[in-house]
Amino acid sequence: MAPAWLQFLERGLLAGSLAWHAISALRKRRNKHASLNAHHKRGRDDTRGPRHSSPDSAPALSALPKAALDAIAQLKALAGAPEVLEWPDVAAAPSASMDMSAVAEGQATAFHDGRGSIYKFKLSEGVYVNMYTTKAGYRRSGDLHDCNQYDIVLRGRTRLRMIDPHTGREVVQEYGPNDFIVIPARTPHMFEFLEDNCLLEWWDGPFQAWYYQPYRSIIEKGLALPLAATQAADLSTSPPAAGALPSKKAKHGAAPGTGAGAGGGEGGDAEAVVAVAAAGGKAAAGGAAAPVAAAAATH
Repeated sequence: MAPAWLQFLERGLLAGSLAWHAISALRKRRNKHASLNAHHKRGRDDTRGPRHSSPDSAPALSALPKAALDAIAQLKALAGAPEVLEWPDVAAAPSASMDMSAVAEGQATAFHDGRGSIYKFKLSEGVYVNMYTTKAGYRRSGDLHDCNQYDIVLRGRTRLRMIDPHTGREVVQEYGPNDFIVIPARTPHMFEFLEDNCLLEWWDGPFQAWYYQPYRSIIEKGLALPLAATQAADLSTSPPAAGALPSKKAKHGAAPGTGAGAGGGEGGDAEAVVAVAAAGGKAAAGGAAAPVAAAAATH
């Protein structure tokens, strides 16, 4: 079961996004009644207390929480079957991770390389939120998880590629600031950053990662393969027929709850590896940089 804070955040973020669109529509409707509202204001006694919301807005606003919950439920229902983890192009990711054992609650560690930075915040034991800054032209992810993933674009535009785990068809969508993204469980995905970008990311269950090799092979080329080279590409695939998949020895990806994050490093471009405590800014002691580097290269 997802932690209570995550459920609250999940609902709040979705409600906020839907509210923005609903309020924009309601503003247009209220403009039609501008003269009536003006007359109402002139005749209103301010000592009687605050004015109530327009009758037109009340039904729409009261429906937002249910609409948000319905939307998230529909997206979760698109999760791929467990057999997706047995696809020939899917391989277990290394189990290394950003080491959080010495990080206090409310603090973070960070990983830096040529692409940007990963900040992993420890809200409480086993509960983490990641923030990624990425320079334009780079890619991240190229993996899939055994749980649902959520992202908010805080800055810059990004192109998200996903492989429908049911049909193999590739779905490509661009997102910008304040857009909310849901990636259903067991859905291969890859971010292509069109502008300098900042993403906030978390998951609704124990984190595990598997590589999706067609995307990973692109990511590992770094800037040598410009985004323009894949802009019009169709990377759809043909899922294996049911019952035709041999059992793989490596059943599990990165250890549950320890992943650096789906938007993390892609390997082959680590110019600087620094493990720091966000509060003090000091380098982690005892050779901690090595596992952090491995973790970032994993994701």
